[in-house]
Amino acid sequence: IAERERIGRDLHDSVIQRLYGAGLAMQAALESGGERLRTAVTGAVDEIDDTIAEIRTVIHDLRRDVAETGRLGDRLQLVAGAQAAALGVPVQVHVVGDVTVEPATPVSDAVIAVIREGIANAHRHGQASHIDIEVDLHEKGLRLEVGDDGVGFDPTASLTTGGYGLKNLRARAVEFGGTFEVDAGPGAGTRLYWRVPLDR
Repeated sequence: IAERERIGRDLHDSVIQRLYGAGLAMQAALESGGERLRTAVTGAVDEIDDTIAEIRTVIHDLRRDVAETGRLGDRLQLVAGAQAAALGVPVQVHVVGDVTVEPATPVSDAVIAVIREGIANAHRHGQASHIDIEVDLHEKGLRLEVGDDGVGFDPTASLTTGGYGLKNLRARAVEFGGTFEVDAGPGAGTRLYWRVPLDR
C-alpha cells in the first residue's frame, strides 16, 4: 500500500502536472495566435516528448524487479541506462569507495529519486550532451554527485523561487540528516552534491 501511494504521488507531482500544464499552455496559445502560438505549441510539444520519455523510464523499471529491490549499484546502472536510452543523452555511472556497503532501503530509494531528478533536469533545463554520476560509499556515509556539461543556471534563484525539483532533493537529504548543494553558473554546467550519513 505504501509503495502504491509513493507511485501515485510521483505520477501526480511529475507526469500528470506536466501534461496538465502543457495542455493549458496550448489552450492559451490557441486564443492568441501568431508567433506566440507557434512558440508555445513548440514548447508544449517538447514538454510532452520529455514526459513520454519519463514514462518509458518508469515502465522499463517496473518490468525489472532489480530496479526496485536489487542492490544499489545494480539499481543505479539500470535506472541511469533506462533514462539515457529514453532521453538520448549519454549517462556514465561510477560507484567508488566501499562497494560492499549497502544503504538501508529508504536511503537507496532516495538516491534513485535524486538521480532520476538530476538526469531529467540536466536534459530538460541544462540541455546537456553528457551526464556523469558518481556514488561514493563508506560505512559512515554516502556521497552522490551528478554533473553535466549543459548551459548551467542560477542555483540561488532556483532554490528559492523555482519549482519543486531542487527543493525536493534538499528535503530528501535533510530527511536523512544530510546536505544538498548545487554548483552551477550560466554556461558552466551543473553539479549536484547530495550527502547523507549511514551510521545514524
